[in-house]
Amino acid sequence: MLELAKRGLGFWGGGNSIFRRQAMEEVGGFNINIDTGEDFDLAKKLHLRGYKVIFYNDYVYHDTFRTLKEFLRKDIRRSKNFKYIGINQAMGLSISILFLEHIKILLEAITKFFKIRKYFFIYVPIIIILRMLIYAIVFLFP
Repeated sequence: MLELAKRGLGFWGGGNSIFRRQAMEEVGGFNINIDTGEDFDLAKKLHLRGYKVIFYNDYVYHDTFRTLKEFLRKDIRRSKNFKYIGINQAMGLSISILFLEHIKILLEAITKFFKIRKYFFIYVPIIIILRMLIYAIVFLFP
């Protein structure tokens, strides 16, 4: 995400975001009618008002699933919603750029595992591979 943001691509929000209250109020806060991508919608509104995103340049993985079943259900729902909304409309990215960035993260996590030997870096490729499969299936088939 950091590399994409440096190139001015995409809109970034997320579960690990901190927003200034005044800025959120100025743009109307989160759209509670959006099921998926409400953080991207907020980031887009802030961006259009001239606010800048500042990144903490370290590994943070955030998700709310407790089991593999929860993860799969959530990602299937998310991918269907992003397909319906239009991933480019929601995130400011094409599906091909999103896949390319996921592949970069996957390769970096594998490299980090062999350098640092932290098991966290083994889980990331598994999650990314599953996520990419889900999105590929949803986006390629009606």
